[in-house]
Amino acid sequence: MNNIKLDEFSYFPGCSLASAEKHAGESIKKFCKNFDINLVELEDWNCCGSSSVHSIDTEMGFKLLSRNFSLCKPDSLLFVPCPSCFLKLRKAYYHLERDEKLQKEYREKWGKNYPKNLYIPHVFELLEIMGQLDLLKSKTKRLNGLKCVSYYGCMLAASRELRYGKGFYGIMEHIISSLGGVNLNWAHPSSCCGSYLTAMRPDIVQNKVENIMQGAIDAGAECIVTACVMCQLNLEARCELETRLPVFYLSDILSFTFEEKMSESHLSRFFINPKELLKKRKIL
Repeated sequence: MNNIKLDEFSYFPGCSLASAEKHAGESIKKFCKNFDINLVELEDWNCCGSSSVHSIDTEMGFKLLSRNFSLCKPDSLLFVPCPSCFLKLRKAYYHLERDEKLQKEYREKWGKNYPKNLYIPHVFELLEIMGQLDLLKSKTKRLNGLKCVSYYGCMLAASRELRYGKGFYGIMEHIISSLGGVNLNWAHPSSCCGSYLTAMRPDIVQNKVENIMQGAIDAGAECIVTACVMCQLNLEARCELETRLPVFYLSDILSFTFEEKMSESHLSRFFINPKELLKKRKIL
């Protein structure tokens, strides 16, 4: 995909970005719009199955994912910002490409061949491509020394095959520093937040996210930046420490760099209000 053209491609928001974390999806669309990238939501997409379906019925999970593939065109790009959806979709497509039995079942189920050469990038890869094309230059303002720790979570630690042989760690730090932020080293860049245990065992999740939050505080950070909507939700909703840092989705950080200010309605959706910090750093 070295010759990729960033103008229009299919977009799979997943359930989180379409509902509970809708503001993250809105900030992604807003960011892309600033670079004349049109995100076309995949028509009639369905849930990836999340952890609940895949832990009980892997065959049903694969069918849910393959239905989304049936909505895609060959030689196209499907942008999936949610790490959980991204990992499941890319893993399913990886096996579909290499398994003739799965391809046969796919044809029988959907009445057509699977879409060949479907590229499924994560938000990091999109930003990497944009950086290579120098699209970020002259469009942004600086983060004014905002002290950040980058929190990748555990889902992106997938096999190299699913990452097209590339690693993602370091990308957020590079983006933050290039926009004038300050990266701090800390102990929890890939610690698990507890993910969907938040629905069944919130006590376990609370312990995990409070360790992560305290680690960021001990590092001297003013905020946590993540690219996982589940991580952001758990850190904001389950942490009950007296001192809590704002938790930004990566696209929020990117949207701060434009002259247009973030709306009050967007700011109001954060559980941990970031307004005072953003004013302090003269970002708002």
